[in-house]
Amino acid sequence: MSDDDEQIVCVDGSCLAQHDKKARRAGYSAYFGLHDPRNVSEPIEGEKHTNQVGEMMGVIAALERADPERPLLIISDSKYVIDGLVGSNGKPAWYINWQRNGWRTASRKPVENRTLWERMIAIAKKRKFRMRHQKAHAGHGGNETADRMAKMGARRVMNGQRK
Repeated sequence: MSDDDEQIVCVDGSCLAQHDKKARRAGYSAYFGLHDPRNVSEPIEGEKHTNQVGEMMGVIAALERADPERPLLIISDSKYVIDGLVGSNGKPAWYINWQRNGWRTASRKPVENRTLWERMIAIAKKRKFRMRHQKAHAGHGGNETADRMAKMGARRVMNGQRK
């Protein structure tokens, strides 16, 4: 593999027991490939356990772990994260308008997960990458593996384990 080759990583977030706000637990993953030391499967730290937080943490992990000197393709099943960070279908990233509007949505509500958005944007601005949407549970090997890994991270929280 030459240095010009694009790195590919599949990311995912998972939230277990979503029906019970007090019991729900989330995890995230970044899957670079079989036995790759950059692979990560972790529980979400803190109070907010949602699928979206897991998805965002997966992208942050991918951006932080990938070689910054090589272009990166992040494959995600989260339209929320893709539209928010890079945009899609010729439309700009949502965060551009959020910032312009004082971190408020088009309906004037505060943007959820602002701290994570700001962290992800700051890292993303420092590197060359693109994102591609992959429909969840459609048989894409990397996406399926990232999904299993994110669930493993969430289960570790449910079992009282941390990193």
